[in-house]
Amino acid sequence: MHALTAVDQHRHVALNALADRLEPGNDDPRIVADARYVWENKGRSAEFAIAVADDWQRQGLGILLMRQLAEFACLAGVRQLFGYVLADNLPMQALVRVLGGRVVARPEDEDLRLARLDLTPSRLGLRVGSNT
Repeated sequence: MHALTAVDQHRHVALNALADRLEPGNDDPRIVADARYVWENKGRSAEFAIAVADDWQRQGLGILLMRQLAEFACLAGVRQLFGYVLADNLPMQALVRVLGGRVVARPEDEDLRLARLDLTPSRLGLRVGSNT
């Protein structure tokens, strides 16, 4: 639980998407998606994870959160996001590829793929250090 809740918004960044409507009998908005990265050991890469509620999938929410997460990571100094994707999760693999990443097999575990997304300000369309 500590690993999921100890978010400092620098080394561990989490973005949530909330439903735009309340559920009957509940006054709290529902979290429908979560995207996060954990940057460890002051390296150049961070591990990412993303989850979108089943009834909110295929609406562009995952790619929106991943783009924002990649921008935050890049601006913080992360140069690569990586994550593990189930081999049969083709939509997630496609999302990584649409963002310019790559997905490779892991010989030691045929049920998982390694997804990598290289981050540079120019590739993400960011203007860093500009006062204009």
